[in-house]
Amino acid sequence: MELVFAHNNMDFDSLSAQFALTKLYPSCKMVLGYPLTGNLRSFITLNRSYLPIVEVKYVDLSKVTRFFLVDCQHFDRLDSGVRKLMEDSEQSASPSPSPSQSASKSQSASPPQTPIEALKLCRPLTIFDHHERDKDSLMSLATEDSHVEVVGSATTILVEKIRKKKIALTQFDATLLAIGIFEDTGCLTYAGTTARDAECVAFLIQHGADLSVVREYIRPKIEQEQVNLLEELLRAAQVINVQGHRFVVATAHVR
Repeated sequence: MELVFAHNNMDFDSLSAQFALTKLYPSCKMVLGYPLTGNLRSFITLNRSYLPIVEVKYVDLSKVTRFFLVDCQHFDRLDSGVRKLMEDSEQSASPSPSPSQSASKSQSASPPQTPIEALKLCRPLTIFDHHERDKDSLMSLATEDSHVEVVGSATTILVEKIRKKKIALTQFDATLLAIGIFEDTGCLTYAGTTARDAECVAFLIQHGADLSVVREYIRPKIEQEQVNLLEELLRAAQVINVQGHRFVVATAHVR
């Protein structure tokens, strides 16, 4: 079994890239990057039965042979449970702290991070990311078959591999993968969008991607009640100055 991770507060590109890896590696399970918010949370709630998701606390590490990471290169952007799982158990083990040390730790916001140069992973790690390669990241520990290239979305890199291997896609598969590319490229309008992103979208449409579903999650509808609330806030907005700083204050009532 393989596990695929993504950064905290994951977006649709992260989710789609994770899902693409499960098509390339059928035994791969998705570990979500919390918290889940907005349309992403709604999509997962509605379609969870189609997604091979596993919670870190239920993972039997003895059955895991490999880690994947998508849309991210940085260890500190991962959930604490994921970081603990990835680290070599001998490295993460430490003697019990003294009472004074315990008191000191309780006052800190978070435990100290292991420097990358001192980090040891308990399984091989392969990274797929579309951001600039960072030498001071997990890339220094990643396997040679990692793929980091500047394109519009991480999903694009993996859809290209799916296309090359001629892996069959259902309408659901194609739709989810298309959502990931559309979201991170601003529907193919952002400056970082490449021809490769557009080619992958075309490929996914050819394989049944439902653009009405894509539109539902990329451009959510605003309910009339929300519009009314926004208009009331705008009408009530007041600008105040506090010690040279300007603030906008508004109140409204929800009925």
